[in-house]
Amino acid sequence: MIIDVKAILDTNPEVIRITPEGTAFARAQDSEHDAEPRFYNKKSDSRYGSADLPVGVLYLGFSDTVAVAEVFQPPGDDTPVAYAKLEQCSLHQLVAVRDLKLIDLPMLANLTGLKLRDVVRAKGQGSEGYDPTRALSKACMECGADVDGLLYTSSVYSPAGTLEGCNAALFDERGEQVKPVSHKPLLKERLSNGKTAVKHLQDLGVSLE
Repeated sequence: MIIDVKAILDTNPEVIRITPEGTAFARAQDSEHDAEPRFYNKKSDSRYGSADLPVGVLYLGFSDTVAVAEVFQPPGDDTPVAYAKLEQCSLHQLVAVRDLKLIDLPMLANLTGLKLRDVVRAKGQGSEGYDPTRALSKACMECGADVDGLLYTSSVYSPAGTLEGCNAALFDERGEQVKPVSHKPLLKERLSNGKTAVKHLQDLGVSLE
């Protein structure tokens, strides 16, 4: 299915969501990379990567709760997440340095006949894996450098009516978008919901060992 995203944006400008300068983001990542949390992944095997375009993608959560939920997902059915992985992780706070123009993927799905699950699916959900999300991301990347990235609902943590359960996938080569503010070892930090990362994951049904 070929989707002309640019044509959709021209006739439906509300699909572009302006994320204001100063908006806070969170990112959980290996502590060995604490010096620079702004990692634009150029590998095409990420959820919104492209095999055809050499554009890196930086994945951020609009809350620490969704950032942690996204990163620590079991590698397979009934497979626990290694506790050691949490021990080796830091929780970073970042902030938007300017207004960011993000394509609202759930709204885009509504306008194209796609189902929400098709645009936010996790790897392995369906035989095609990430192929549908990558194809859609590529079409969004081709809309031009004034599109900073994507806004999408988490498939694993999505409280209703709030950005707490949303993520951003920022495209590289758009100038500076966010800057680091602070970071702490993940297991020494309480999340914004008052829980530890371990408790938060356990409450979401994630098994740790």
